[in-house]
Amino acid sequence: MRKIKKFASVLLAAALMLVLCVPAFAAGEGYTVTIIDGDVSGATYVAYKLMDVTTATTGSGTTTYAYTVNSKYSVLLRSVTGETSDEDVISYIASLEDDDSAVRLLADKLYKAILADTTFTADAETGNEEFSGLKGYYLIAESAPGATTNAGENESYSLAILRTVASDMEITTKESVPQLTKEVWETNDSTYSASNGEWQDAADYDIGDSVPFRLEATISSQYSSFTTYTLTFHDTLSSGLTFDGESSVKVYVVNNNVATQLSTNDYTVTTSTGDSCSFHVTVTNLKNLETNVTVTSASVVRVEYTAKLNSNAVIGQGSDSTNQGNPNRAYLQYSNNPYDDSDTGKTPEDKVTVFTFKLDAKKYGDSTSTELTGAGFTLYKWVATGSGAEDGSWVMVGTPQNNTSGNTFSWKGLDSGRYKIVETTVPSGYTKAEDIVFTVSATYDTDSDNPRLTAVTTSLTGGTNSVVGGEITTTVDTGTLTAGIYNKSGDSLPTTGGIGTTIFYIVGGVLVCGAAVLLITKKRMGDD
Repeated sequence: MRKIKKFASVLLAAALMLVLCVPAFAAGEGYTVTIIDGDVSGATYVAYKLMDVTTATTGSGTTTYAYTVNSKYSVLLRSVTGETSDEDVISYIASLEDDDSAVRLLADKLYKAILADTTFTADAETGNEEFSGLKGYYLIAESAPGATTNAGENESYSLAILRTVASDMEITTKESVPQLTKEVWETNDSTYSASNGEWQDAADYDIGDSVPFRLEATISSQYSSFTTYTLTFHDTLSSGLTFDGESSVKVYVVNNNVATQLSTNDYTVTTSTGDSCSFHVTVTNLKNLETNVTVTSASVVRVEYTAKLNSNAVIGQGSDSTNQGNPNRAYLQYSNNPYDDSDTGKTPEDKVTVFTFKLDAKKYGDSTSTELTGAGFTLYKWVATGSGAEDGSWVMVGTPQNNTSGNTFSWKGLDSGRYKIVETTVPSGYTKAEDIVFTVSATYDTDSDNPRLTAVTTSLTGGTNSVVGGEITTTVDTGTLTAGIYNKSGDSLPTTGGIGTTIFYIVGGVLVCGAAVLLITKKRMGDD
């Protein structure tokens, strides 16, 4: 009998526990919210339950909602909305139903206020883009961005979302990552054109030229939700390029292809960067510019500057297959969290490349077996100033070269264009070589993440008879143009001799004799 009573007591206790569990189970009932955030996964989301909600279905099938402010957030809601009671808070939020921008502003204010008060903790959190067991009126926000292929790149935060959760639902976030485009200006100064060049991913230049570069950054589509918005352009030059300094930098805001140049007070240029970059250009706050210009999420921020191609420039492709030519890299650091001004993201690097070439010449006598010393040459480039064939002039490249002990000559750092080799010192016993006129053309990737040099060609238009083989050969890898130049040995000038000399003497003798006879005859006539 005692065993039965004991069993009954255990059964009753179990039953009581089951009854107690029913309310807890009911309180935990809720719905699933799935976050869809594009290609990025692993973001952390938090949810704050601002209000409880109950629903009912009318006879016509319409669902009605009744809200009750969560006491945890009552003071916060009143402060942000400016209302004095929970009922007024609910009425105020309901009045925003048809004003998307006002709801957006409210969500931003609420989340910033929550972050500013360290006593608040999230009511739910997920790291797999899915909440379960939610029911009520929630503020949902991304507290940590998802992972990308390269850590730290292309990170952005979605904006805070206000949503009634009374059924299973999906929420698609709206995230926006700024993009950076870097380009180099390509122009052929031997050829005149109205546009005089174009922006692209590779170009070729002479050593000593100042090369123009351009960086363009888009702005987050969430720009209106930021209180401050900062952009920093990080630029790294290879050893063959030397930054022309802060004075060469110009910054613009571009709206509908109309560029407005910013005051130098709106940005800073830093060369002591503390990192591996050559320099930084920072627009501290697009929301507070001295320059009178409108900035929106559709605006573009443009940076232009120049860098000189120096004597360290790699000729042709160079030996590094990864970094051919003279590369220039840049990436953008940007404000990426509307709710934390110190939180920044960065774009992947974008690279452009500058190529340059060299000319090697060898001096020969009448054949390639005769290496000729004592010659001097000057290289000129045609610089066009107009569309006419004669609109321009020959400009000396480098300095004249004289070689008294060898037969080699070299000019380093040429680009596409029209050139002329002139022999300015002629070896003794030889005639001057013809002026050698030729055109250099290069082919490389103009739209590529890793621009490559694919071809270098020459076209000989003058002095063919003075060039070995009648052509200037090229090597792509080394970017070298090679020319052999002939000098012809001199012939003696024509002279008189042989029968011509005999006739000269005979005629001379006849003239002398005739003169003597004439003189004797004249004297006799005088005596008579």
